[in-house]
Amino acid sequence: MSNAEQHTTFVRYAAVAAVAMLAVGGCAVGTRVQITTAETLDALVGALGQAVDEYHLEVRGADVEKRRAAVDAFAARIRADHKDDEAATRHVMLFNQALDSLQHDAEAENSRHGATLENLRVVTEAAAGLRRIAIESMTLNDEVRRYLGTRLAEHAQPRQSERN
Repeated sequence: MSNAEQHTTFVRYAAVAAVAMLAVGGCAVGTRVQITTAETLDALVGALGQAVDEYHLEVRGADVEKRRAAVDAFAARIRADHKDDEAATRHVMLFNQALDSLQHDAEAENSRHGATLENLRVVTEAAAGLRRIAIESMTLNDEVRRYLGTRLAEHAQPRQSERN
């Protein structure tokens, strides 16, 4: 498994683990913990996103260098064998194969890059959902406190009037 595939797998497992933790924790997880977890996931996505983009740029730079090297090698071979038609034909065929291979590698890296960015988007979405749940939980807790406070106040008022 390549480093990019390992990285993609790691991001997927991290997202699944975070969601599983939240599902198992359910309402027992405090609002502060939910918000902190969402912030941590956002920070993780930011760091991983930056690393993935830097890696992508490095691979593109290496691809440019490989293409230049292939062109230079082809030109050198053609110059050396310019009088030999069979050799020149073979060099053209090998050059086309090298370009096809470089293109295939670039497409594979672009696919991995896109898949990793999609995984990071999913983690960001999970963090946003977690933050939304935390905010709704805070709102629900406030409503429960108000309701219970009102009910307790109503319950206490008749007793005070009975004492008078």
